Amino acid sequence: MQDKLATIGVTTSLNPFSTIMQNDRGKTINPEIGFEPLVDLNGRVATMMGCPADPKWKNYLTACYAQFATLHPKELWLEDDFRHFNHSPLKLACFCDRHMKIYEEKLGRPISRVDFVQRIFAPGAPTEERRVYLETARQEMIDVAAMI
Repeated sequence: MQDKLATIGVTTSLNPFSTIMQNDRGKTINPEIGFEPLVDLNGRVATMMGCPADPKWKNYLTACYAQFATLHPKELWLEDDFRHFNHSPLKLACFCDRHMKIYEEKLGRPISRVDFVQRIFAPGAPTEERRVYLETARQEMIDVAAMI
């Protein structure tokens, strides 16, 4: 269809919006793929959205983009769905066991998910926990974008 459209001056683009796990929408992670799900600040576990720190998820996502690129659209939209927020029905994420270990390592001490989240949202000056959370989320977005 793309070639036929090109003859009349129409180009195509590909927007992977919900095809790369922007939200659950009743879908579940294929066990054959086996990546770990996103976990929100309340401990709610996603059924379809992958943890941005999971290497299996990062490899799956980059393979999806590689496959999309083989279609040679004029534009291939880069979704930001490897972010830590705005993944309905979940709230702020990711607070899975893998991420909690990352946060603990950066803080240099153990901390529960509940305490970590409370410290992120503590009023007043930004906390060390908030800094660690935001730096981790930012670096993961940078790393995944670079992989893609």
